[in-house]
Amino acid sequence: MKHGRKPTVAQKKIIRSIKASGGNLDPAKWLIVKNTSSEMVIVNRASGRQRTIKKAPPKGQVENVKISITNKGAKVNGSENRYN
Repeated sequence: MKHGRKPTVAQKKIIRSIKASGGNLDPAKWLIVKNTSSEMVIVNRASGRQRTIKKAPPKGQVENVKISITNKGAKVNGSENRYN
């Protein structure tokens, strides 16, 4: 198992917001193993139990959305993009 690192203030806020049986998690009892933009993996200091926390995307940012814009009358494969 990988060694964890102490959580930062922002990471402590995320850990504290997780609801567990009997209340919220205590950041002092958890270490950060992996921290990406989409998830955070934490491990308990005493038991070694590992948990994965899914992060929400930042406000104003949408993940995995494909946008396709089509113009009526525009040629897709041609070199011209004129409207009718």
